[in-house]
Amino acid sequence: QIESQPTPHPAYVDVPMTIDPAAVVYEVNNVNRFLPLPTFQRPYFVFRDETVVEQGLDCRQGRDTGASSTVTPYIISPFNNGLGRRWLDNDGETLLANSFWNDLVNYDLTGASGDNFTGGLTGSVALPLLADFWTYCDSSELPAGNGYVALGTNGWQISLTVQSSPQPNFRAYSSGRAALGTGQQPICVGPGENRWNTALGGYTPTGSSTSPLDNSFYWIMIDMLKRQSVITNGFVDLNNPHRVPEGYTDPRLGPFYLNGGVSTRPANVVPTFAFEFDPPLSDMPAGTSVVAQFRGAGEVDPTPWYWTSWVSPSNSTLYPADPFSANNGALRAQMQPDATNFPLDPFIAGDAHIRKWDKRNGRNWWTYFYNKTVTSYVDDPNRLVDPAYTIQFAGPNESFTPGDVRYVNWRFVTSNNVDANPPISPTIETFSLAWRFQQQ
Repeated sequence: QIESQPTPHPAYVDVPMTIDPAAVVYEVNNVNRFLPLPTFQRPYFVFRDETVVEQGLDCRQGRDTGASSTVTPYIISPFNNGLGRRWLDNDGETLLANSFWNDLVNYDLTGASGDNFTGGLTGSVALPLLADFWTYCDSSELPAGNGYVALGTNGWQISLTVQSSPQPNFRAYSSGRAALGTGQQPICVGPGENRWNTALGGYTPTGSSTSPLDNSFYWIMIDMLKRQSVITNGFVDLNNPHRVPEGYTDPRLGPFYLNGGVSTRPANVVPTFAFEFDPPLSDMPAGTSVVAQFRGAGEVDPTPWYWTSWVSPSNSTLYPADPFSANNGALRAQMQPDATNFPLDPFIAGDAHIRKWDKRNGRNWWTYFYNKTVTSYVDDPNRLVDPAYTIQFAGPNESFTPGDVRYVNWRFVTSNNVDANPPISPTIETFSLAWRFQQQ
């Protein structure tokens, strides 16, 4: 069972729509015509909301673990998507390794079976928009004063996405039909019927049934309103925020708590945080807002599963032998997430929340692209070192305590005042996050 899914967002419910030729809108080439839908009701829907954690995009092909997969991910990702680096050094020559959203079938990490805890391996920023249109049967009394019953034989404008096959499916639908010339009465589909909630197909003009799934794609024109933005910053290493190499002459810069050449914070020592904005958030323009949120993560996984599956093998279909096996695999090694390339990279923080069920060695818990443990976002960074908060991210066979929080990143969720004329956006000049270590 999928662990969490977004709830459907009703744009409007039971709103009458008048078919008025005077309201027709042409596209820019003045060929195709569109009729406006009723105005959306508030609160508005945020498409590809970066603040949600749901995952999806399963093309029903291959394996997202890379094991015995006959299909290769092909959708280029703006984030690193499991890579520690994308810019690589090949004996002085700079190479770019693209990262790809993985839309293959979600498998558990033992490779034994499909994993149904998530809908796929892609975050909401790359997922498509699925719309449900529920249309009631016509009434001869509506619209008032000009009632009529449409025949429904001209339908909506569609395109066939693939002409050689009815798949992949772009549409699932149910529909009724008009009266037939043979005397059969019209079929009206309405609330309370099975067809209203489950796609069972429609009818041809002669009355035979059609498939409930096909490759029809409806033409639709959408105006997007830029109301919310999410600005994500990279993770900071709490033990070594300046990324100072070991043995640096000024120990005040870090790395802190060196033990045998390794930065290891004592279990009873945790950071205490404070943050400031300039100008203060209270001075933001009316109707706008800026919300700072914080997230923690444990140590970088020494055996990150995605790099192990798709990058490390020399026969990888995603990163084939040339040029990534040059210098005895040195380029592949550069792409492995580690404590050197993980901090401060916003393209890593952008998809650090992508998770997968990990059955390796009986772990039976979530793992991520870069870390074994990543928390959710909170408004107060001090919650990240609260034992009552961190315990919810511990697996059944492992612990996760405040002392295990090694990295912290932040994001700003900003909202514009779209009702102002002209619209108003908030601005930030300076943000600072500070912490000090204290013994508990």
